[in-house]
Amino acid sequence: MRAAIVSDDATLLMPAAPEFVEPEAPPPPPPTRRQIWGARARRGLPWLSMAMGITSALLLDRRPERAWIVPLAVALAWVLLTIMLVLHRPAEATLARRAARWSTLVVAQSLFQLTVFFVLPLYWQSAAPTPGHVVFLGALGALGASALWDPFFQSLFRRPAIGIPMLALAGFAGLVATLPFFGLGTSVALWLATGATLVVAPMVAWLVAAPEARRRTVAATVTLGAALAAGLWAGGAAIVPAAPLRVVAAGIGTGVDGKTRELLGAADRFAGPPRQVVCHTAVWAPLGLGDRLVHVWRHDGEVAGVVPLSVRGGRDKGFRTWSRKSAFGAKPQGEWTCTVETGSGQVLARRAFVIE
Repeated sequence: MRAAIVSDDATLLMPAAPEFVEPEAPPPPPPTRRQIWGARARRGLPWLSMAMGITSALLLDRRPERAWIVPLAVALAWVLLTIMLVLHRPAEATLARRAARWSTLVVAQSLFQLTVFFVLPLYWQSAAPTPGHVVFLGALGALGASALWDPFFQSLFRRPAIGIPMLALAGFAGLVATLPFFGLGTSVALWLATGATLVVAPMVAWLVAAPEARRRTVAATVTLGAALAAGLWAGGAAIVPAAPLRVVAAGIGTGVDGKTRELLGAADRFAGPPRQVVCHTAVWAPLGLGDRLVHVWRHDGEVAGVVPLSVRGGRDKGFRTWSRKSAFGAKPQGEWTCTVETGSGQVLARRAFVIE
């Protein structure tokens, strides 16, 4: 091919410059056997971790004398979360730094799993079929499920705005359910766990947040803790099952055997107001725990009486206690309920009966 160059004197024909063709890159070498097996192993690690997590949750030793490991795990998890989030700040990713933040993340995840899976069965045994308890168990179960899949959990836990609230909820649930094993009443345990969350979460947020976002992050955690405390003060404790207490037996009857302390005349419907109605409960509690409960009597949803009771721990079949109702008012007909609650309003059980 020739190119024409036109001038005033003549038209000159010059050869065109050859087109440049970039040489093709050589094909990459095929992966080695070690690389293939390494990629397969990395894909299989989350599944292996999930299997190990489920196995450990099923085989976890939850004897009362092992309850001390939960407060310890909560404390260590807060420390490791702080270290891990500090190490994940933008900085030169040296080998030592990468190893440190990976190891702290893995250990913190293990402690998180231990906390949630130790107390989840305790809450399940204590829960009553109320909407609040369903929501609480669902949230705690979702936390436990998220910790089983490493990529998902670790991607969330590395973010302060998500990791701190996740550990705050898990730590709160862990302390509420295990502090009574050390002789603290359920109400005291509830407020101690709330206070610990209110203090520790903002401290961690202050240490790990970037300077430009520190004030906003701390304010968010303080707001979260204050909302938790205000909710409990306003009666929100009713959504938290009273773990580790649990009702072994509960029923409505007309009397109690003086020797065996068993319920007599069990019934849930009466043809007219009886001479008395007895609400009989057997509540299991840890050895050494002395706690205060109440029986709340209601008629068609309105409170008709509150009877304080005491419970002592250590009996496998539960500490038996009861209250009596003999004054039913001018219009006794309708639905009556007897609810077993802690001093903070945590519901343990509810039994209903009808007077026709």
